[in-house]
Amino acid sequence: MVEWFSSFWAKPNASDNTNQLIQKRKDQIQSLKEGFPRAFEVRPDVEYHVAVNVGAAMISLNIFLPQDFPQCKPTVNVSPRLSHPWVNQNMSITGCHDLNQFSVHTSLGRVIQTIVNEFQRNPPLLLDHAYPMPSDAIPPSYGATGAVGGAPVRDSGNVVNSPGNSISSRLRLSEWSTAELQEFLDNEDKINQKIVELDEYKGFQATKSGLCEGNEALARYNLSLEPSIQQEKRNLREKLAQLQQLVSNYDSMKEHVDTLSSAYSRQTISDHLQVAALEAEEESDKIAQNFVDRKIDVESFIQNFTDSKRKVSIHLFSV
Repeated sequence: MVEWFSSFWAKPNASDNTNQLIQKRKDQIQSLKEGFPRAFEVRPDVEYHVAVNVGAAMISLNIFLPQDFPQCKPTVNVSPRLSHPWVNQNMSITGCHDLNQFSVHTSLGRVIQTIVNEFQRNPPLLLDHAYPMPSDAIPPSYGATGAVGGAPVRDSGNVVNSPGNSISSRLRLSEWSTAELQEFLDNEDKINQKIVELDEYKGFQATKSGLCEGNEALARYNLSLEPSIQQEKRNLREKLAQLQQLVSNYDSMKEHVDTLSSAYSRQTISDHLQVAALEAEEESDKIAQNFVDRKIDVESFIQNFTDSKRKVSIHLFSV
């Protein structure tokens, strides 16, 4: 009895806890796959990619599961670069309450769906270009990254939409002498160096990198679908062959049924009965004639003639 109580109150060992965490991790990943059947597995049990359409743009959600997941919350990054209250400067989701309060009992698929719903309800501003944009192109709801009217808009800490913030003003070309300007124009290396140092160029490079990563992830995802597509094609061919066989069997059976219906129609049966009655009537006449000609005796006549007349009556009654 003491041993039973001791075993009942004994704490689970480390292997049991590890197995439970592994199972819970698999359950969380399964919830993601159920919510997003087209989620691409970059690294099994570690990194996943979900592509969603927001308006006319495609946004990629890169989901990273740490080693202690689901005890620790996952990391969700977005690409390409965009501006949204839920997204910080490193393109990580930080404003989602469900993600910040993630626990073992939280559904990963539901958290990602919450993020997708937010992006569809409040579409983010894609930072495809880092050069100055009109202030009316930035929605008022993005107070953390944009401003209404003539207020400056900041991108990663750099003012990109303030008065006088043009390329020439940042290069201070107005302060250069004619000789310096001429030397600058004659030196292609200096021009290229200045271009590389511009925020506009850096923004283009970042956008290009984000688009390349998105295209590469989408290409990997499309390639991952090829085996399943080929399998579906094979299944479709098999189903089509089965359908053709069923159609052929149906046509054959229908033809057989039509033949039977024609052979056993009321008119056909009536005609056969009338013919049989006539044949039986002729047979009875022959029996009577044979009796008159004394070819058969009385007993044979009575038996055969009675049977023949009975057939005639049955056939005529059936008609």
